[in-house]
Parts: sequence; structure tokens; C-alpha cells
Amino acid sequence: DGYTALAARMLEHPLIEVRLNTPAESLAETFDHTFYSGPLDRYFDYRLGRLGYRSLRFEELRLDGDALGCPVMNYPDPEIPWTRQTEHRHLSPWRKPKSATTIVWREFSEPTSPGKSPYYPLRLAGDERLLSDYVALAKAEPGITFLGRLGCYAYIDMDAAIGRALLTAEVAIEAFTAPC
Repeated sequence: DGYTALAARMLEHPLIEVRLNTPAESLAETFDHTFYSGPLDRYFDYRLGRLGYRSLRFEELRLDGDALGCPVMNYPDPEIPWTRQTEHRHLSPWRKPKSATTIVWREFSEPTSPGKSPYYPLRLAGDERLLSDYVALAKAEPGITFLGRLGCYAYIDMDAAIGRALLTAEVAIEAFTAPC
């Protein structure tokens, strides 16, 4: 059923608490451990400066029939303003479409600015120097694991991101359940 259903089932675990739109510095209580997947520089309130990110803008198209013939089509041509189109009906080929109309999402790459959601790290030369300073801060921070594209400031394909998350969970479970 896709990533959303996978994440929803994991978050139903009774020992997992999710808090959205809650800045870490506003939490009154302390936690044994935190897993942070937001932007690395934001965690430290940008005290060393901002790392560069790329954002996305999405445009929905409702079309007749099978528009792409595949789940995802990339457009690397600089003459085409969007970078990718996704037709979700092909992501679950075992399901029969309920209508002749299909939905295609176009992705447009945009610079990230304050207030825009970061999606991908840029990792330009200046970012690499700043990143090493943020990594040093992260290593000195007790009780936290930084993960994901934003927390690690790394471009990670989804299959690898899920693999890393599962490995992180295995290591954490082992560490948290080991006798002191």
C-alpha cells in the first residue's frame, strides 16, 4: 500500500509518540533518545549558517486514460520546465483504475528559501565546509540520532533511505535493550 501505509503502521506502535509542528526547544520534558529527520542546520537553529537545499512545487493534471504508461517519467531536458511526472495508477498495477480519468503530478525544482520545504540537499562546495561543522556539533549532541535526507544532509534514494532506517532501528533496538 505504499510508504504512507508503511509509516502509519509503524507509528501505531504504543512506544512511539509523534509530535508534529513542535519545535524541539519548546519541549519541557526530556527523552531518553530522539530520532531527528528534519534539516540538520535547523536542529541547531542555523547557528553556523544555512545549508543549501532544493525544494519542489507540484502541479496536478487530470487526464483521460493512461497518460504516461509508466509510474514515473523523468525529464532531464533543460527545455522542459518540470523534472518529473508521476502517474500513481501505475504504482499499484494490481489495482484496477476506478475511472477513466488519471491523475499525473508534475514536479518542478525550485530553490529553497525560508518558509519553503526543503526536499534535497544541494551539497555545493560551501555546503560541504558548513556541513563538516554541523556534523561536529551533531556528534557532540547526546541522545539523538540524525537520519534521512535532511538529517544526514545527503541525497538518498527512497529504497536506500528505507534500508538505512531499518538498519538504524535494528542498531537502536539492540542498544536500548542491551543490559547496562
